[in-house]
Amino acid sequence: MSQQLKDVVLKIGLPAVILLAFALNFQNCGSDLTPQKREAVEALASNERELLALKEEITQKVSLDCDTSSDCRAIGFGSRSCGGPDSILVYSIKSMNNEDFISEVENYNQLEKIFKERQGVVSICSVIIVPEQEDLVCQSDLCSVNSNP
Repeated sequence: MSQQLKDVVLKIGLPAVILLAFALNFQNCGSDLTPQKREAVEALASNERELLALKEEITQKVSLDCDTSSDCRAIGFGSRSCGGPDSILVYSIKSMNNEDFISEVENYNQLEKIFKERQGVVSICSVIIVPEQEDLVCQSDLCSVNSNP
């Protein structure tokens, strides 16, 4: 795999690369696509781009800067097809409104769940456990999960 392709995969994620290749393949077939199929492919690509943009917007808001462990929080992020979060976001409430952030993440999680259900996306079904408040620490002024419970 070329370095340029690796950079694209890391930046937008493998599912988006596969979707892009799929869409480009259809684009190259041009006349073979009915207007309805072309519209469906374009809508799928648009939804995927919107989700990626929202994910990026949320992760850009995350700050780990803290004064005490009480500044630290964790939330499940994303959606697995078999249920539960796809990852965990550890963040600090020191410089953000926690309720607004939780609302944004929950909105994203719901949108991703709907998107994956509609597309028939399959994922691993291992359980990701979101750390409890007492499992989070402020070390060197940064929030993290306590590795020594």
